[in-house]
Amino acid sequence: MFSSPYHRGYSLDDDVKRKIEKLPEWREYRELLRDALEAQSARASVGSVPQPEPPSQSSPQTETTLPSPATKSNADDATRARKTARRNPRFERIDERLREVGKSLPTSQQTVFGALDGDADVPDAEPFAGAGGWLAGFESDPTRARSRLSKNWSRLKLPPFTRGPKK
Repeated sequence: MFSSPYHRGYSLDDDVKRKIEKLPEWREYRELLRDALEAQSARASVGSVPQPEPPSQSSPQTETTLPSPATKSNADDATRARKTARRNPRFERIDERLREVGKSLPTSQQTVFGALDGDADVPDAEPFAGAGGWLAGFESDPTRARSRLSKNWSRLKLPPFTRGPKK
């Protein structure tokens, strides 16, 4: 499975690599990494723009430091800082529907999928795309469906599910 012709490290054989890349878990992992990168870049762009300090009334305005000369890297950083992460309008509609469902304080994830079924666009992600709907996706692969819902639920900072009686 692993090969190292010069014993400098390990690399995957091409056929094993292709098999891994075809796995749905690998696609989900790549999607999670992409989402984390988008969230991190959005946070960095918001946090990287320096806010001007309010002028002090007791001291006169004096500038002690000069801005650095404009270079290509400084210009790229400034352009990057102004850009915000754009989301697909389809995902924005799903997020808006999740916020609406979150206001009703659902007691279970299955309730959320039932509320989304028929009202919100189905994402092109497993298990929902393969099953053809929110609730059908939940019923076909509850673990993966819960994982995707939990990720989006926490990203939107929605309230936790209300706890019902223990069974």
